[in-house]
Amino acid sequence: MIQLPFSSSSHHSRCLGAAGLCLLSALFTVLWDTPQAAAQPSPRQVRRRLSQRSPITYQFREIFAFPDSGGPVYSLAWAPDGSSLASAAGLDLLLWDPNARTRVANLTGHKNLIWGVAWSPDGNLLASASADLTVKLWDAHNHRELASLKTNLAMTVAWSPDGQRLAQGDDGGLIQIFDVATRKVLVEISVGRWVICAAWSGDGQTLAVGDLSGFITLWDPITGAKLGQWIPGVTGRKDTNGITWSPNDSLLATAHQDGSIWVWDPDTREPLRRLNAHRGWARGVAFSPDGRLLLTTGEDNTATVWSTETWALLASLPCGSLPLWSAAWSPDGSQFALGSGRYETKGSGAVFLWQVTRE
Repeated sequence: MIQLPFSSSSHHSRCLGAAGLCLLSALFTVLWDTPQAAAQPSPRQVRRRLSQRSPITYQFREIFAFPDSGGPVYSLAWAPDGSSLASAAGLDLLLWDPNARTRVANLTGHKNLIWGVAWSPDGNLLASASADLTVKLWDAHNHRELASLKTNLAMTVAWSPDGQRLAQGDDGGLIQIFDVATRKVLVEISVGRWVICAAWSGDGQTLAVGDLSGFITLWDPITGAKLGQWIPGVTGRKDTNGITWSPNDSLLATAHQDGSIWVWDPDTREPLRRLNAHRGWARGVAFSPDGRLLLTTGEDNTATVWSTETWALLASLPCGSLPLWSAAWSPDGSQFALGSGRYETKGSGAVFLWQVTRE
């Protein structure tokens, strides 16, 4: 058995407490935020005003839980046109129609758990990173395997914005950037630490990487040069489990083993916010397409949603009884998907679909 870095130490009870509205004006002026519990009309629906002074209201409603999701669902990815949702399902890659709410394909070929899933920007290809020491490329239309790229234990895959390059990070401490057309390695970067997550900036000029030792590193994907490196002040294990850019590249958010989410200025590398989002580890972290919301998932089988305008906690959403690993927004921002599962347990987990409305 391969020991991967996200061991679940415990399963925490669901947190459905209803607390009062956040004390907003004082909270927003300080750097470090302690989240306030969101008002919860029902276990599966949350409606929340952005602030006491704002007329804007968000509503979050669970609309579907896909049956037979396999799992653990370590990774999720929406097709660029929003017509399909891909999920890691143990050894398989599942494709769902989120509108018809049906499973449309099961892509088989991996010999061990799939850790990373990513859709190409043009919607024609899927990439999957697996503990079987491969990254596979798939035809997203006819569901055929096109290539199997040799790696170490692959944890993450990320497409360049132009779709011409694919980055993977693995347990051997390597980042490999492949030319998608030729399947050849263009750049190989030795990190020296187990790579857990990676994300391209929207302009394609920077690759942000998180590793097992907790470092956050920015790399030039053309030359392989290090552009910057830092580590947040987390307690206990240092793992940087998730990483994502805001839509305009002005913010970088990272998820950590102590349950915290950090928001950074990627130019200065300075922390802007520390959000105490989860009990146990945090892993999934994703900005909404309009950049107004930040979605996170964690070991406490809960997703949290934060306003990036006020950094108020808008919702705390319990989903099932298993840890939540992955989070992904639909391209239009009207829905998001969450993936759960029991660590290294094939066949565990589920995919939850939530609707978001802004009034």
